[in-house]
Amino acid sequence: MHSELLMYTLLMLLSPIICGNFADDMESSIVIRLLAVFVGSGLGGVCRWAFGQMIVTSWPLGTMVVNVIGCFLLGLLCRLAPTNELVRLLFMTGFCGGFTTFSTFMNENFLMLRSGQLVPMFAYASASLILGFVAAALGYRCFFN
Repeated sequence: MHSELLMYTLLMLLSPIICGNFADDMESSIVIRLLAVFVGSGLGGVCRWAFGQMIVTSWPLGTMVVNVIGCFLLGLLCRLAPTNELVRLLFMTGFCGGFTTFSTFMNENFLMLRSGQLVPMFAYASASLILGFVAAALGYRCFFN
């Protein structure tokens, strides 16, 4: 029953994308946009979990693999630059966002590097890594003393 509902929802979302026939009211609908992000991020999260289950080591190899794949996918999707907002919301915002947020971080660093913003890029990357590590340590200490 749940899988049938999921398939129906996916087909409803993807059919206008595949067919290319968008009604003006459908494309502008906030509900359709929210569903695209919702479905994409759900699928991305499930894929991230599946990778974590397949790659189990004492080192976070699964996370690294997911982050690298996510970086590649977001870079590829940005390069293809689909003009269709629903495609961007479903795959870039939704799937890549659910799969990993590291892909967005790396893409932002790459875009800064590409535009010659070296100092801001290093400051952003350093601050993100340091603050992310500190926040993770603080969060960990909140529940595990």
